Amino acid sequence: MTEGLANYRRQPEEVPFDLEAKVGLRLAETTSALARFIENPIEKDQRIHAFRRDQYERLVSGEQITTSIYRSYYEAKFRQRGIAAESIPPIYPSNLMLRLLQKNLSHEQNWPPGLGYPDDFDTPEKWRAGVDHLLSDDERRLNLQMEILFLEIQSNVADRYKSLKLGLSLFGDNFTDRQAPRVMDVGCSLNLGGQIIANNLPFFSESDPYLSRRKRLLPEGREIKALRRLLKEAAPLGEVWGVDIFSPTDSNMRDWVFACSLYPSELMDAERVAHFNRIAEAASPKVHFVYNDFADPFVLTGSERFSTVLPEPGSMDVICLFTVLYEVPPAKRQLLINRALESLTPRGILLVQDFALVDAGSPQELDFDPWYHPNRADRWPYKTFVWEKTAPESGFQTLFEWSSGRCMELKLSALALRKIRALG
Repeated sequence: MTEGLANYRRQPEEVPFDLEAKVGLRLAETTSALARFIENPIEKDQRIHAFRRDQYERLVSGEQITTSIYRSYYEAKFRQRGIAAESIPPIYPSNLMLRLLQKNLSHEQNWPPGLGYPDDFDTPEKWRAGVDHLLSDDERRLNLQMEILFLEIQSNVADRYKSLKLGLSLFGDNFTDRQAPRVMDVGCSLNLGGQIIANNLPFFSESDPYLSRRKRLLPEGREIKALRRLLKEAAPLGEVWGVDIFSPTDSNMRDWVFACSLYPSELMDAERVAHFNRIAEAASPKVHFVYNDFADPFVLTGSERFSTVLPEPGSMDVICLFTVLYEVPPAKRQLLINRALESLTPRGILLVQDFALVDAGSPQELDFDPWYHPNRADRWPYKTFVWEKTAPESGFQTLFEWSSGRCMELKLSALALRKIRALG
């Protein structure tokens, strides 16, 4: 387990509500969410689709091991968060289970004939056989039951930082030093975003011509050519502070982030795996890591490798909250946004990227869909929003819209077009 996490996040022994009833309701909602995703999958990955079918069938049938793992997860979250655990997206524990199984299955060596991960896990029957094989070992089953209580999804999809790289150029007039803006990435995981920007490493969709042709990064046009240029050129950058509650000295952290960041079928793509490893091994003196909870800072001794001291309020030109807010309760979500705004310089910008919409009643709020928009007609469910400190009355403004969290296809907002044209 991540060092210090068990001591830092203690759970109350009692809760002032019917815990069994709450857990039962959440379990039913997760089962229903799986059914909706099976009917209308948002990931174009046959192996994820097969996984969801297997999990759905296990929960519907009341299969003991799987049901007990999900039940333990919800019990722990209600004890930890209280009634706020009701805001956990119902599909989230299934997504967490997928990553946990992927981490463990990827290291399995003693497969029965005709079964190997991820190649053979393309049907619900293969998932059932593979998971049963893995969990037949008591030690591994107990380890998985513990991991789901303490770990959170730590995906670090490097292509999501295209929006940061573009934002550093499009909003240069907002920064204290246009050539050296200071950036904080909250919930940075392995800090891959900072490394890909600081080292000007290529994004994956640009490094695979076939994929770029099949799923065009952007439509054609004068503005698009400008964006392509900005994505290839080194972005203006001072320093980057990545903040996360998972310690970089945890030897299992990279393994966990790897399992969270790639879809099962992507593990079969040698170029994509190499791209992840290249960024994970990169280093830059401009990139720093802070081990702390941005929403609820704690005091802990750091080390030579990392700090636990957050940058001073009012010192950041850009703060990123990328795929962070959708998985936290509304109260903590607002706390994170407020702390981010406090940490910005008077002309700084907050970039939020998530499965959300600007609230119809108030631009100062975002509407987070707990279903991740699987049945909506919106072809662009994953969006980038910007909050300019100089224009609080405008609140969150849509900057970019993406066809998925993989950030391969992009729709430009009117604001983005104006910013691009202003560059000349």
